[in-house]
Amino acid sequence: MKFIRLANARFNKANGYVKAEFFDSQNIKRSVFFRYFIKASLQVLRANKDINRGENLVATDYNLVLMDFDRVPLGALSSTDDLNIVSKTVIKKNAILKKNMFKEIDLIKRNDNIMGILKDLGVNMMVELKAIEGGKIGEKIRLKNKEGKVVEGLIIDKNTVQIQ
Repeated sequence: MKFIRLANARFNKANGYVKAEFFDSQNIKRSVFFRYFIKASLQVLRANKDINRGENLVATDYNLVLMDFDRVPLGALSSTDDLNIVSKTVIKKNAILKKNMFKEIDLIKRNDNIMGILKDLGVNMMVELKAIEGGKIGEKIRLKNKEGKVVEGLIIDKNTVQIQ
């Protein structure tokens, strides 16, 4: 028997069917269908007060609650998610918090004064720059130095970029 391949299954329901494909010893493609049942509870975030549009999500805004696997809405936030986010809409008390209700907060905003690190042959130089555009960690943004020269940098921390 060779490699087994599971069909593209989402496993976002508490029960369903999965198709497994494999080749037998005569190199004939075979398919086997499995029925699965998932009985589990997941921790999700639930608002414990009304959250206004544009409000940062902080620990006092939500509670961790256990929900049956098949009742968890698609895109629900869990305790392991990065919670450096701000709400896009008004969220009512007791609503399950979902990813589409929020957007990430930019670590660097447009026109922020930031420090740029230039690494060259083991020497690190720090340069004061101004952000032309905002961004999140790991994103490339354009920056301007005091002389007006535009450079690109990779965001590595709050108000810190690595010049490229």
